[in-house]
Parts: sequence; C-alpha cells; structure tokens
Amino acid sequence: MNYCIYCTPQCSELQKLQEIREHFDPLADHIPPHITLVFPFQFEGDLAKHVEMALRAVKPFKLSFDSVSHEQEDYVFLNVGEGKEAVVDAHDRLYAGPLVEYHREDIPYIPHVTLGRLSAQEFESNREHFEDVSLPIVASINTVVIEKILADDSSR
Repeated sequence: MNYCIYCTPQCSELQKLQEIREHFDPLADHIPPHITLVFPFQFEGDLAKHVEMALRAVKPFKLSFDSVSHEQEDYVFLNVGEGKEAVVDAHDRLYAGPLVEYHREDIPYIPHVTLGRLSAQEFESNREHFEDVSLPIVASINTVVIEKILADDSSR
C-alpha cells in the first residue's frame, strides 16, 4: 500500500487556504491543507503502531505560517516560521525505525502547506491571490493522519 503521514493545522484561515488551493493545487480535492511529515511511500506492516510509538513524546503544539514562497518543481509553499522545530522533530521521529529507508536526506525538509503548483511566471502573475492571506497565521497541531493513497490519488 502507498501511504503518507501528515498533520492538519487548525486555524481561522483554513477556508481561505483551501480556496486558494482549489485554484492552484491539483491535489486540493483529494487532501485537506496539511503539512507532510512523511512523503509518499509503500509499506506493509503495522504503520499505526510505528506512528504511535514514534510520536508518543510529542504533544500538541502551536505554530505560525509567516511567508509564501515559490520553490523548486513549481511548488508554492506557505512556510512554517515559529514552531518549525516541533514539525521537524515529528518528521525526524517518524523517519526512524521501519521508515528510515524512505528518508530522503538529499532533499531539505521545509515544513509548509502546499498552496499550489505554478511556474515562476504563473506565480508572479497570480501573486495577488497569495498576498490575500493575512500573515502570520497562527495554527494548532493536534492530529497526525496516516493517509492511504489510492490509485486515482484520492485517499482514505
């Protein structure tokens, strides 16, 4: 099975973020605004037990989103500022044990919510949509989700 693990920010701007994603993120209809902790991977085994054990010392926390950026491979990120260390800690804990083989250390981990997929030119042309977001956005992280990715990119 293909999986990914993410956390969902709880904040007053969630609807606004989803509206932006509906225009610019092809996965907006498949997955809510989220911060990916473990990128898509194939796994057979007791994934829930691993997540529970890896995150047992991690308590709910607050963070803030403080900037929007255009990144490699034409991603538009809403970047985590304050609270970034807590997200990185959860990410690192999850990539231990049975998921260590999936950890891509050649790609820097940038805690963020993906707002869209746009070329640099498209990003510049649509910048006003991203500037409509009032920053910083303060959010709470209370939940981690194990997503089963289906063949059509939808999830359960």
